[in-house]
Amino acid sequence: GNVDARPNISMYTGVLNACAYTKGMKEAKAEALRIALEIAEELMGSPSLQVDGVAYNTLFQVYGYLIGDAEKQARLSSALLKQCCKDGQLNSHILSTLKKFAPTVYFKLPGAHDGFVKLGALPEQWSRNTR
Repeated sequence: GNVDARPNISMYTGVLNACAYTKGMKEAKAEALRIALEIAEELMGSPSLQVDGVAYNTLFQVYGYLIGDAEKQARLSSALLKQCCKDGQLNSHILSTLKKFAPTVYFKLPGAHDGFVKLGALPEQWSRNTR
C-alpha cells in the first residue's frame, strides 16, 4: 500500500456518518459521540483539509442524533454554524438539518419567517464555496 496516503474529507465524513447513525445502548452512542467530536476537532484544525458542506451537514446530524441535551446541542450547533458560514459552506441540506435538529439555532437566522429560511436570502458569502 501507499504509506504516504493521507485520509481525505470523504473518509472523515464516512466515519462521522457511521457515528451519527450508531444504534444500541447509551454507552455505544456516547462512544460514537466521543469519536465524532475528536474527528471534528481534527478536521477543524487541519491545514490540509477543507471541511465541505457534506461534512458540516453530517456533523449537525451527529449533534442531532447523539446529543440528548437540547441546550448543549444548540450551543455546539450554533458554534458549528458560525464556522460553516465563515468557510462559505452553508447549503440547503444544512438548513434542513438545522431546522430538524436545532430549531432554536435555525430560527435565529436572518429572514426566518413563516417557519422557513431561504438560502438565497442569507448573505452570499455564507455559501460562496458550495457547488
